[in-house]
Amino acid sequence: MAIFPVLMLILMVIGASQLLAKSGKIRFGTPKVTHWLLIGYIGVLIVATVVSPLIKENKVTGERLSSTEVDRGWEDYYQKLHAGNLKGIHDRHLVKKERFENFTSDTLEFNFGGDFGPQILVERDRSLVNAIEIYSYREQLVIDGLDFTSKAKGMSYQLNGNKLEVAPTLVNVELAILNNSFPVRQFTREAGNNHTIHGGESILYLKVPEQVKVQTEGQIGITEVEK
Repeated sequence: MAIFPVLMLILMVIGASQLLAKSGKIRFGTPKVTHWLLIGYIGVLIVATVVSPLIKENKVTGERLSSTEVDRGWEDYYQKLHAGNLKGIHDRHLVKKERFENFTSDTLEFNFGGDFGPQILVERDRSLVNAIEIYSYREQLVIDGLDFTSKAKGMSYQLNGNKLEVAPTLVNVELAILNNSFPVRQFTREAGNNHTIHGGESILYLKVPEQVKVQTEGQIGITEVEK
């Protein structure tokens, strides 16, 4: 964990300070204090340089996306999704794909216990016999132009018999954003604390046999996909 190298650094600094204090080489109020403080500061920098590679950082890299690129990606994603063109959807959107065999029921019931129901698309596939397929998709998540889609989780669900139970999914993204100081922004004319978040919604896409009836319980919206 990243905290261990930091703790090691703190312990080393404290230990060195105690040893120097016990040896009597540092006496506050003497001209040598500044000398020893400078040596200690240089020592901390050296130790930090050695320890810093051990600290794991989860960075998001890449070029920033413009609002036009984000809007085009969003439009392309939803057009292909609602048209049933799953092969044309970028791989970054697909979280999980599952196929459930031996589904012999004539009905498929959706159950959701949250306040705001998820978006579910249903396609009737003639080629499916006693089986259903579930595709879990996630919308592109863009924060300040950077793509955080890989950090977003798909919708949680569980199939029990002929009941598909969908659980509310909360996505927590811990984000540290560094901004230029106020004096610098006076020259660059950039806005302060003006951050944008776009997308991140999860969607379930189901392929079911043609004769299966779809029923819902709770706040769930079902959209039939016609191909």
